[in-house]
Amino acid sequence: MRKLVPWGCNLALIVFMTVLLAVPWAVSAASPDSGAVKAEACTGAAPEGPGRDANGVVSVNSLSGSAVIFSPGGSGAECFLASGSQTLCFQADSFTTDWEYVYTLWLRFPAGWTVTNVAVSGTPSCNSGSWGTFSWSLFNGTTNEVQINHSRYQASTDSCTATYCVTVTPGGTPIAGDAQVSWYWDGDEYGGPPHWPCSSDLYTPAGMPACDQWTNPPSSVPPCTGVVLGAAATAQAGCIGSPVVYNLTLANYTGADATFDLSYTGNTWPVAGPATVGPVADGASADFSVTHNVPASALPGQIDPVTVTATDQANPATFDSLALSTTAVDVLVGEGPPSPGVHMDNVVAAYGGRLFNVAGHGSGGAVDIYDPATGSWSSGTPEPAPQIDYAVDGATGLDAGGDAVVVLFPDAESGVTTLHVYNMVTDTWTTPPLPAGFPPGGIWAPDIVCDPVSNLCYITGGATVPGGGNLNTAYVYNVAANTLTPLPPFTTPRDFHASFLYNGRLCIAGGVDAGSNVFSSTQCYDFGLGSWGAENADMAALPFGVWGMGDGVLDVAGTPTPIMAGGVDASFGIVLPDVLTYDGSAWNVVASFPHAVYRVEGETVGDRFYLAGGSTGGFTPSNYLQYYGVCPAGCPTITIDPAVLPPMQRGTPWSVTFTASGGTAPYSFSLTGTVPPGLIWDQVSA
Repeated sequence: MRKLVPWGCNLALIVFMTVLLAVPWAVSAASPDSGAVKAEACTGAAPEGPGRDANGVVSVNSLSGSAVIFSPGGSGAECFLASGSQTLCFQADSFTTDWEYVYTLWLRFPAGWTVTNVAVSGTPSCNSGSWGTFSWSLFNGTTNEVQINHSRYQASTDSCTATYCVTVTPGGTPIAGDAQVSWYWDGDEYGGPPHWPCSSDLYTPAGMPACDQWTNPPSSVPPCTGVVLGAAATAQAGCIGSPVVYNLTLANYTGADATFDLSYTGNTWPVAGPATVGPVADGASADFSVTHNVPASALPGQIDPVTVTATDQANPATFDSLALSTTAVDVLVGEGPPSPGVHMDNVVAAYGGRLFNVAGHGSGGAVDIYDPATGSWSSGTPEPAPQIDYAVDGATGLDAGGDAVVVLFPDAESGVTTLHVYNMVTDTWTTPPLPAGFPPGGIWAPDIVCDPVSNLCYITGGATVPGGGNLNTAYVYNVAANTLTPLPPFTTPRDFHASFLYNGRLCIAGGVDAGSNVFSSTQCYDFGLGSWGAENADMAALPFGVWGMGDGVLDVAGTPTPIMAGGVDASFGIVLPDVLTYDGSAWNVVASFPHAVYRVEGETVGDRFYLAGGSTGGFTPSNYLQYYGVCPAGCPTITIDPAVLPPMQRGTPWSVTFTASGGTAPYSFSLTGTVPPGLIWDQVSA
């Protein structure tokens, strides 16, 4: 008997096929070059149950030989430093001969060490199988144990490999010799043992079954010697005409206090950094910065390398080099540090220059707060129970006391009958009653857009039960007064759509209905007329049908620009990485995010639009943080004609008229210095 597919919509239909479900679904293949992800996408709530098949022929050697080894070089260091943040990479190899899946891998670093991030390096691979979504968390309240959730759907005979790079800061008792990193695999118990192979020190995470194979040793990370250069990032993108800053660390393990000369080679673009670092005590480290300036003449996609070399002044034979690489761009697309928790159907808000990733399915009500200025996350007070598991969007504004708040509305699934209001100023929650006129059973997957000037929010669409949209309602919500006023209904019911305040109108776009019809249409409400215009009349249709995307407005060269990202196509099978912006006449795909997600939300902070969390398929919430931003336009080149003056002759009338091109007219001219005797500078408008 075959195993069941990973838990998602397909399994929900298999298990509950006798029950009428409002869960439209379909699966289709993605184009190999599309950047999209094949997945089972659902508009409903997550099914319940363990999701494991207990049947099958009992065999042996399920995960025998699976191991984790230190993988130096590439994205990580070749050794560990006694102090300071550093990145160490590990190759995790799993094997099966009887179709066993792997769900989780644990790593335990030495006591006193602190892990701050785990990321996948490169592309995970299997001989035949496939991969689920990736996330990680600190385990059991520790700082040195990490739980890596990255399902490996291995074939009957298979091997899979992934490299995980861990950012960690050593602490505690100094280590003599190699640092030992223990590991433990969690299989799905299919077939025979071993299901839980571990390192030979018998490491077993608290609460997990006893290790049933311990033949391979822990990962050994050697200590650093001599001088070691490191950087949080060795490759970055930078806007044309702007500086890119690299933060480096120099660690001294030469056996004596030392001062180091620094050199910068191989670059074409200007580089600025210190000429020396030190003195640095033996066993200590020093931080410094290197600035790589992208010139205004650089072209998008152009790459400039630079090699930084540190040499011991007292012993020139002791040195270390680090290669940096900067890419010139006119659009910034990238990935920030993952949030502490995973989220989908979450609410994302901005306040005080920070991004708030609030609650949602899989989060346990977590509030994760990102500060772009420091590139770091912190945690707020979790949402009280019972939680609104599928808020999908929320209202943001100022409450009656003037504090910035996020308002979560009941979701027609979680059984909550009040609002859940998070105060971003005081980090507290309240549960006021629903405003009069709001459906007492809640609304499934509406979209909400807010006006910070009027402190009003607009709630559109949704459904009365989990699934595609069956509502075409619209409301005005007053955040401070907690009141609701109905607007005229729009034309086509939909949920999981986008909405914008644009060009003096409330506009909706995309979404899906209860019949699994996925829309590319838009429709806008004219506040002056008090009515909805015809579909696609005031805002152009999307280039394709899409639902489950994140939305916002980004300032592009002084113009408020609607933006959306992620979502699922009309087949319900392709999760999209696309970023679309509206230029006033058409929607355009302007970029692709590193990760394709849906049932996700986004918000703008400063000059970047952030997409936080989202599902990679089915009900697999993620901790991704992705961003898009347009680089500021550089100063245009203005040309004066003529560039060289014609010859002059004494006693002969002479004049010349200057014209300008490039940039934006009108131009103003000015004269530096004085003209020769007999000539007159005649300032005229141009």
